[in-house]
Amino acid sequence: MVSSRRPAADLASALRLFIEGEGLRFRVRGRSMEPALGTGDMVRVTAARLLLPGDLVLYRSPEAFVVHRLLGWYRSGGRPWLLTQGDAVRTPDFRVSPTDVVGRVGGTVSLYDRLAALARFVAFAWRRTRQRLQVALR
Repeated sequence: MVSSRRPAADLASALRLFIEGEGLRFRVRGRSMEPALGTGDMVRVTAARLLLPGDLVLYRSPEAFVVHRLLGWYRSGGRPWLLTQGDAVRTPDFRVSPTDVVGRVGGTVSLYDRLAALARFVAFAWRRTRQRLQVALR
C-alpha cells in the first residue's frame, strides 16, 4: 500500500523494489529525449548501483516520471544532487535527489553521448562557479 503522506517517495521506492529483479518496461511519452527516445518507444528500466554521465535515468519528479540523461553529480546545501537534461532541451532540469531515481534505462550509451553529457556538466559547473565568484567579488 502506498502512503498518502509521501506518495512520490513511496512510489519511487516501490518501483525500485520491482526493478531489482528483471526490470520494468515503460512507454515513453514526450519529445524531450529525441532523437534517442521518442513518444511510443518502450524502455526497460533496471536497478543501478552506479550511474555515470551519459546514462539515461528514470526519476520521479513532482509531476511525473521522467527519463533524462545524467550529466553529473554535485553538492548543494550539503546534499548530493543529480544534474539531468533531456537531449532536446536547452537547459538542465532542476536538481534531482538520488532518492527520486528509480533506475537506469537499459541499452548501450555511446562514447559520444557520454562525452556530450560531461561537456554539458562542465558548462553547468563553470556557470555556477562564475556566478559564485561574481557574488563574492561584489
